[in-house]
Amino acid sequence: MDSLSAPSLLQEIALEPSWTQAPYIDDTPLIDVATLIAGARRAVIVAPHPEDQVLGTGGLLVEFAYFGLDTQIIAVTDGEASQFAQQQITRAGMRDKRLTEAVQALTALGFDTESVQRLLIPDGQVCEHQDELARKLAALLRPGDVVFTTWWDSHPDHAACNRAVEQAVYGRGSALREAPVCMWNWADPDDPLLPHDRAVRVSLGAEAVARKRRALNLFDSQLRAAPDAAGCPLLSEHTLERFSRPYETLLYAPDV
Repeated sequence: MDSLSAPSLLQEIALEPSWTQAPYIDDTPLIDVATLIAGARRAVIVAPHPEDQVLGTGGLLVEFAYFGLDTQIIAVTDGEASQFAQQQITRAGMRDKRLTEAVQALTALGFDTESVQRLLIPDGQVCEHQDELARKLAALLRPGDVVFTTWWDSHPDHAACNRAVEQAVYGRGSALREAPVCMWNWADPDDPLLPHDRAVRVSLGAEAVARKRRALNLFDSQLRAAPDAAGCPLLSEHTLERFSRPYETLLYAPDV
């Protein structure tokens, strides 16, 4: 796919009405969780950063528990490079803060945080470690897994994680589902380069939506920081509202 440039936060705010008023949202197929996980033996969430697992699949984590689906979270980085300079905190201090936030958020979703697999890839350097990440993921995945990760969007760590997951699932009997996380912040919904033909909405219950919103509000470091250098805004009020919709948006090609 051709590259798409990420705008400033002001441009992101200006784009918000384009998304909320676009027929694209309502025209996107809506399925239920049972359809999403039909035939799955396990759900695996591969998250580049601590908040990505909640932004992209937080509601689904709640729903998977209702269905009794075995779920594994793989934390690629600890998020230690996020805004540590602006917040006058060391990288080690930011790692501790982000890990604490992740535990609190996942607990709010009802997820057993002891089962999270941390890969300790350096935050901001996933591209340089992409092959290593792919090898580690391939060793952890099983046939029958449905694997969720971020779409490539505008963040280099997201893109590298996406490529590594694609490498890991290839030929291993695992299905890939991509969650757009930063896309809403910088892309115009009318852009023909966006993968509209692969988009699907997965409906969430009211409890799942409420738990996801509570979990996102526990990422204090992301609520208070400025947009990062990669062009992916952190948890602004616009972002919180966007990710509190009664569905999760995924990119793949289901039979609906």
